Amino acid sequence: MKPTVGFVSDLSWHEGIGRYGVQLQRLLQDEFDVELVYFNYSKRQLELTKEGATKVVARTKHFPVVDNK
Repeated sequence: MKPTVGFVSDLSWHEGIGRYGVQLQRLLQDEFDVELVYFNYSKRQLELTKEGATKVVARTKHFPVVDNK
């Protein structure tokens, strides 16, 4: 069984620390043969990347806060 590494970030993957995350992902996949799981903030779902394909493995729901005063 492959180890699974999770990434949680709401930053752009195109610059700064987001770009660093992409490079780290590539290194982990190339050097250590791991499965990667991401929490995609914009879609509110957990995604597994495997063999270049992304699969949704879980979704979260947003419930508005109710003022109960």
